[in-house]
Amino acid sequence: MYIWLRGQLMKSLHLLIDDDLYDMLKGAAARRSESVAEVVRKTLREWVEKPSLAGDAPTLTAAELHELLRVMDTQEHAATTEKKEPDI
Repeated sequence: MYIWLRGQLMKSLHLLIDDDLYDMLKGAAARRSESVAEVVRKTLREWVEKPSLAGDAPTLTAAELHELLRVMDTQEHAATTEKKEPDI
């Protein structure tokens, strides 16, 4: 099924994940002030566009998704806690 969203035709995808992963995903989305769907779209796009992460395999295991979300959260936390030098 296709859905028109934000000026784009998008394919609807049914995805089953365990409760722990969903909770982590919800937390990551909340910290980014984004929807869970948007975080999943961005994460998957980033994953498939980076050959070093995607390799030849077109699938992402639950463990790989968990690690990818953990790395993204770590990077985002580091970026938001970096101190800016005061303007002089």
